[in-house]
Amino acid sequence: MRRVVIAQAGLLGVILVVGPLGCNQQMGVEKRAEALAAAASASAAAAKASAAVPDPKEQKYAAALKTVRERQMAQLSALSKVYEGATDDDRKAFRDFFAPAKETEKEADDLFKEAQFAGKEGMVVKKYEVQDVKLDPNITAATTDVYVEDVQRGKRRCTIYKVDWKDFDGKWRRTARRDFRVIPCESNS
Repeated sequence: MRRVVIAQAGLLGVILVVGPLGCNQQMGVEKRAEALAAAASASAAAAKASAAVPDPKEQKYAAALKTVRERQMAQLSALSKVYEGATDDDRKAFRDFFAPAKETEKEADDLFKEAQFAGKEGMVVKKYEVQDVKLDPNITAATTDVYVEDVQRGKRRCTIYKVDWKDFDGKWRRTARRDFRVIPCESNS
């Protein structure tokens, strides 16, 4: 049994002859449903694949965060080493963390001398950590939040402060320390 369907399309009439009803019609619907499901699946897979491709800006930001955190930890490690007794090579290495400007070079030398003197008086850095790193939108400047616990003559002292960093041709250097505060030490340390 064939059905004739007449559809009006503008001035021309279109006549469609549709085959027998029953199995063939059902198979056509199933094929169309399968095709739609396959297309939806392919679309979802493409969306998932594009979401998996990392954004270069996010990668650059994450790499800069990691680098600044590592530089801050290395600078704190170098400072700790100065307390323990430092050589001229240690002074040069310590100074390399500071920006190449007269003010920051003077700050580096002053901090080095203070730490060296305090170390001779028995002061040691017991613990230090970088609590947070913030980058500016251009990824050219950063601020770290630092926690330091030191011991001198058996007394603990804990401090927190911020360190400003700037990218100088691919090398992060310290430009300033600010908001230095002595705080109560954690009881479990």
